[in-house]
Amino acid sequence: MERQVVVAHFAGSSILLIHPGSYDPQRNAAGRDGDLTGFIRPTISGQYGALRLGPGRSPRTVLLTIRVGVSTRGPNHLAPVAQPEEAAAPNPACARSNRVGGTSPVMLGWLSARFVRGSARVRHSPPALRWSAGWIHSDEWWNGKYAILTSSCSLPASTPGSNTQLGHTARSGALFSCHCVHRDGKNTMPNQINPNLTSWASELDDNALEQALRTSRLPILAGPVCLMADAHFGLGATVGSVVATKNALLPSAVGVDIGCGMVAAETSLTAAELPDDLNALHGLLRDRIPAGVGKGHERGEADLPPALEALGLPPGSASELSERQLKTIAAQFGSLGSGNHFVEVCLDERDRVWIVLHSGSRGIGNQLATAHIKTARLVAQDEGQVLEDRDLAWLAEGRPEFDAYVADMLWAQRYAWGNREQMMDAALAALGETAPHAVETERINCHHNYAVKETHRGVEVWITRKGAIRAGRSDMGVIPGSMGASSFIVRGKGNEASYESSSHGAGRRLGRKAAFRQLTTESLRSAMAGRAWDDNMAEQLVDEHPDAYKPIAQVMADQADLVEVVHELHQVVNLKGT
Repeated sequence: MERQVVVAHFAGSSILLIHPGSYDPQRNAAGRDGDLTGFIRPTISGQYGALRLGPGRSPRTVLLTIRVGVSTRGPNHLAPVAQPEEAAAPNPACARSNRVGGTSPVMLGWLSARFVRGSARVRHSPPALRWSAGWIHSDEWWNGKYAILTSSCSLPASTPGSNTQLGHTARSGALFSCHCVHRDGKNTMPNQINPNLTSWASELDDNALEQALRTSRLPILAGPVCLMADAHFGLGATVGSVVATKNALLPSAVGVDIGCGMVAAETSLTAAELPDDLNALHGLLRDRIPAGVGKGHERGEADLPPALEALGLPPGSASELSERQLKTIAAQFGSLGSGNHFVEVCLDERDRVWIVLHSGSRGIGNQLATAHIKTARLVAQDEGQVLEDRDLAWLAEGRPEFDAYVADMLWAQRYAWGNREQMMDAALAALGETAPHAVETERINCHHNYAVKETHRGVEVWITRKGAIRAGRSDMGVIPGSMGASSFIVRGKGNEASYESSSHGAGRRLGRKAAFRQLTTESLRSAMAGRAWDDNMAEQLVDEHPDAYKPIAQVMADQADLVEVVHELHQVVNLKGT
């Protein structure tokens, strides 16, 4: 569908209003359709200003038909904002946004706005702008007569490689101008935000973008930072990012759950062969797989699994481990943990039964990662690294701290892999007790928090995937949705633009505290209806509500050039820890 777009420049920023109908720049009577100056009139005084409604439109009319968003930091800012107080019903688009709505402050780029009764008081600090090519389109936000998209630009200029002509700020001192442009079709990914940052995310919150921009300015990069379709804010580096570095590693980019990932096992069973009472299977899984914060097996030295004995201790820190840490390593090997870790029994589109599991290196991985992140900060001070975020401190090859980190990181990745294998074996055994003819036919185990040396574009580099899986040509992977949503078995397409990577899941839309504030136990129970799950712990699991995550269907659509879907899975049993 062809849509006309008004590009308006305000104090060095650009506001893009999409109009599904006609636009006639010759119709200048205030308040008529197509006359943007009749809708919004920007006025700037020093560092303060206001966006005020033009003549001919009441606050109620305009705010119900125009969603205002202002950004100086690039695309991916689809920001509907305040409804007037007299609006009869809440705006669904606003209700779905974690960033804006009502009279809450809106932080977009260098602009902070508070919308009150049809005006927006704005404090701004105009940056040095560069054009960021790209296009955003999302039907779910198409609510009302106008929708808003934002982009950044240099003035005056024209968009390279597109048909969007940028307006010119008038020399008379006016800070506002607009042009009508056309654009056909929907967006395609990736979006090149700047030469050092590429994004596959059609939904990207401001904090995550700002964080990714900081990472993209690091001097140790060996290529652009890539944001996957599920990207969101994380510790130090963005979750859902792929970072290529030369002769250095960022411990915080690997993250604190080193080696976290997925394992999925296909079985010979069909849905008809599952027991009628799936709650019994859920109970068996809980009995066999310890789940929850600090939970593990009761084990002595003589009871260690052979896989753990073969693994040994983390070589970079073996001499420094406490007695408690040694017990943690033994007890938590083969345990789930908490948060978004889970065990599920699923059915694919053929009604074949799968077991899918998400977990990592448990407490010891977290403790090793935290210690090395602290070490990296000290090294940064010693080397005089110039950092925008102290968690972006790196360790360079040639330093003993680098060698110790790599040794522990690789050990933790092997621990996490073995941990998932142990639990999958236990889960298949539990399934076999309820369906004796179950046979495992395929198993896929993949990390999504890890670093590895790979060759890309003819150069050997460190590739750090934080919330991303390897998606080389024919690589098999597992991409889960949220509770109540689909998961996917995928095959990589080997797209070099993403360093042969793809997303690791749906990605959070709401932080955990925000989820507890905004979502309810009742709606979680409704979303999980028809499944065997931890209904008795629903109050503690609200932060894992499906609405706390991005829609997995959109994530998969955004990364269609990175992976192909082999199977789509729907859960019938879900086990979590708290």
